[in-house]
Amino acid sequence: MTADLVKIHAPSTDNPAYQDDEIDLGELFATLWARKFFIVALASITLSLAAVYAFFVVKPLYESQSSFVLNEKSNLPNLGDLGSLASLAGLAGGGQGKAATLMDRILSRGFIVELAEHSELSNDPFFNPALSGPGKRDRLRSLLGISNSEKTPLTSDQITASLVGTFRKTVTVDVKSNGLIEIKTQHSDPRKAARLANDIVTKVLDDLLLEKRSKDRQQIEYLASELFIAQAKLETAAQDMQAYAIENNLAVTQEFQRASVQLSRIRETVKTLEGYNQIIVFLKQTRSQNAQWDDAARKSAFANFPAAQDQGFHSLMGRSSKNTRPNLPSENTLNKAALQINQRLERVRQSMTELEVQAKRDAENAVKLAGLQRTIKVQETVYDVLVRQFETHNLTSGYQTDVGDLYEVAVPALEPTTPKITLILAL
Repeated sequence: MTADLVKIHAPSTDNPAYQDDEIDLGELFATLWARKFFIVALASITLSLAAVYAFFVVKPLYESQSSFVLNEKSNLPNLGDLGSLASLAGLAGGGQGKAATLMDRILSRGFIVELAEHSELSNDPFFNPALSGPGKRDRLRSLLGISNSEKTPLTSDQITASLVGTFRKTVTVDVKSNGLIEIKTQHSDPRKAARLANDIVTKVLDDLLLEKRSKDRQQIEYLASELFIAQAKLETAAQDMQAYAIENNLAVTQEFQRASVQLSRIRETVKTLEGYNQIIVFLKQTRSQNAQWDDAARKSAFANFPAAQDQGFHSLMGRSSKNTRPNLPSENTLNKAALQINQRLERVRQSMTELEVQAKRDAENAVKLAGLQRTIKVQETVYDVLVRQFETHNLTSGYQTDVGDLYEVAVPALEPTTPKITLILAL
């Protein structure tokens, strides 16, 4: 049964479809040989057209390459937070991102026009179509008898547009991950291709150096203006302090402290005298009411009015402080003592009022003096910082620093990059 299955699934050589799938190499070669003249003619025509395109139509271009790297390190020392005043004003130049935008800079119209003036690209027929004579295409058309229509002269705008367009087609900028920047140029003349690549690198580095110097000058000018302002403020503060010294006493703080101590003593005196008045009022009431004045009454009076035992009150009553059982003073004695106390209170209160006015004035002057001293100290600090930073910028800006390092100088190519004649003919 196994043999029958194999027989069933095995292809049959007698099947016509199977015979149609077979390739007869002999028949194939016979067919090609029969059409050998057509194949040779077609290959000749194709090869001729490829040769015409390679030698007469397309222009051979030579490629040159120059490479460099930007130096993005700052040459200025760090002066701390106060050393970034120029940065706060938007004048600090940073190298970050220069390489990333370098392609846009090189391929910008302004850069190309400036480079064209320096490298005389306008006088190069490769970039200026107005200077180019009849090319290979025109000569071929002439050989074939095809008439050329008379060309109208190009305007300056058209020449510039053609120059910019050709430049952008034949110049490439490649920024590597390690920061290396490669400039590749193509030209029909290998020497001009190398010169153009080197001119581009030179102009880029020169422009960056000029920008750096310009930013350094702006920083110096800004710091100089800030230094001038700080100096003016410092002089104003010094003049204010001098005027204050003429009008006031510089030891006003000590005077304010002394006045405060005196006011405290006077207030205690006023409090004591007012206490004496209260005792006299009590004694007058006691006498007018004919109240009993015995040891119990004395003890109660001394308990309610402790100032009654003061030496000063005993002197007003005309008795000795050693008398522990004083009699009730007479009406005349009480009136006389009350008069003395009131007169003294009036004088003390007047002195206290004058002293309070003087203390208030001294306090205001002390605050003003402290403010002037703080202002001078702040202005001196700002002035010193600005002077140091100004001197540092002046020193560093006096030295020419490299903005980039040249890694490879472009040299003329020995063989054209395009077209690949061998490849065109092979295809």
